[in-house]
Formats: sequence, C-alpha cells, structure tokens
Amino acid sequence: MPLLRVGLCPLMTEVVIDSFAAQGIKTVIDFVLSDPIELSRSSKIPVQTITSIKRYLLAQHSSFPLNGLNFLEQSIKTLSILSTRCGALDDILCSGVYTGEVTEIIGSSSSGKTQLCTSIAVDVALTLGKSVLYIDRDNGFSAARVSQLVQSRLQDCSIGEVLSRIRVCCCPDVQSLLDAVTATKKLLGSGDSFAGSMKAVIVDSLGAESMMMELPFVEAQSLLTLIQQELATLAKDYALAVLVTSQSSDDGQRGSLLGTTPSTVLCLERSNGLRNPMSILDNPITVRIVKSPHAVAGDTVTLKITNAGWEKSRGNAQFSLTLK
Repeated sequence: MPLLRVGLCPLMTEVVIDSFAAQGIKTVIDFVLSDPIELSRSSKIPVQTITSIKRYLLAQHSSFPLNGLNFLEQSIKTLSILSTRCGALDDILCSGVYTGEVTEIIGSSSSGKTQLCTSIAVDVALTLGKSVLYIDRDNGFSAARVSQLVQSRLQDCSIGEVLSRIRVCCCPDVQSLLDAVTATKKLLGSGDSFAGSMKAVIVDSLGAESMMMELPFVEAQSLLTLIQQELATLAKDYALAVLVTSQSSDDGQRGSLLGTTPSTVLCLERSNGLRNPMSILDNPITVRIVKSPHAVAGDTVTLKITNAGWEKSRGNAQFSLTLK
C-alpha cells in the first residue's frame, strides 16, 4: 500500500500527515486499520475528518467485490477450450488447450511439436472461425499440410479462407521474436479485426536451449525472462491460448524450459527414439503430461500422425503421411 502523502485525498494535509506520523501511522494500510476514535484522541484530529479520509481511501484502494455468480459468468465469457482434434489427447488434457494460459510443448527434434501446433491452429480457424497468430522460428509451418487437414475434414470452407485466419510471422532470431510478441500486444489493443477474433498465439519454437548456447548467460536469461512475461501477459490479459514449443534433448526429464510460466507442459516422445526426421511418419508418439492444473501429471497417450491429423495408435500398425 502507498505512503500517506499530501494530496492523496482532499482532506490529507501536511498537518494531518504529521499528526498521523507522530502516532506511527505512515501508510494507507496503517491508517485504515487504526481505530478512528483512538486516533482522534491521540492526534487531536476531529473524528469526522478521520472517518471521511478513511472512506475516501477505502473507495480508492479496496478491491472491487465480486460474488461467485459474477465470477462464474465472467469466466464463462472469457474461457475457451481449444480442441486438439484428437479425442484421446483431449481426454487426458480435460477437453483440450485452455485460453488464459501458456501451454508448453517440449520434445526432441521431429517428435511432432509442429504437427500438433498446426492441427490446433487449423481447428481454431476452421471449426471456431477464429484467427491464430503463428510465430514460426524454424520455417516449419506448411500451407500444404494445412490444405491436407482442411480437405480431410470435409467442411464447407475454402482453404484460402482458413489460411486467411492464420497469420504466419517468421522470426529467425530472438530479437525478432520479442518484437513480434510486443507488436502483438499493440495489435490486440488497436481494434484490428484480425486481432479482435484472435484465440491463439503459437510460438514454434522458442529456442531456449540454443539461446543459452549462442548468447552470454545473463543476456540470454534476461531475454528469456522478458519473453516469458510478455507471453504470460498475452494469455491472461487477452484471454488467449498461448502455445510454445521447446526443443529438449532429454525427453522432458528437466521439466519445463520456461520455469513457472506455463500452466500446462506436454512432452512428446517418439517411442523408438530414432533421430531420423522422417521417422515421425512411421513411429508412434507418446504424449506425456508433465504438469497441468486440469489434468493428471504423468498421464500418457500414444498417438500417430495421419493425413487427417492425430489419432490414437493401436499396436504397431503402420501408417503414412503424404503431402500433396
């Protein structure tokens, strides 16, 4: 709480402040917690003046009361759960990816991180008719893959219309990533039609490990902390689902690479551990919940990638992915 000072309210004069200070009352909270009658006796300030000051300060600094029903209605208006378009994955995530939160997807190279982000982006654009900002750092976004996912769902919507709702921003370095996140905040406050319907921001990928290797430790840590804060602000202040992918060479054993910023952390692991980039098309992928406020940490599901997206894997059945 702030210190008592002249001008804090019309009756807060220098004489009043000095009188309160002589009684050990120097902050707003000290004053609010004091007994008006006792304070009037010791400070020689009229009790009516003290009461008026207290009412004014309470009106200025108290939290606005919100009952349970109003809080529920407000939450319903702002909360959305974005489907991954895979029933088995949605089940262990308690329905999907939540807005208002940062979700981190960690895994080794070619473990399916970009495929999962693309699937979620397409569902938001196609099923919900909302817009998505896709920040692409590794040139992994594929319009051909989006086209394939749209065609597989047999909905009356053109591929061009879906792509118009997914804005791709290429950020090859850390500074351009930070600039893009900062610009997104300005865009959301500008009244832009695309920003007005935005439901998700996807960062693929953050590149935290490479950042630590390429930059001095203090500089890298400062940039990473700043990016984390900006992403958390986007999620909470604008009710967006923020998805961030992170490269991990240890199958997520160290947990989140973003510290406490993500509410939910998923780890994608290829079952046979092959490092061939094309092996994603031939091997089951295990999705494990590292942490989540909604789901059970440690729950896993084994999936496969098909032309239509993600499906639950059954046994060692072979499957293929063909991009046209």
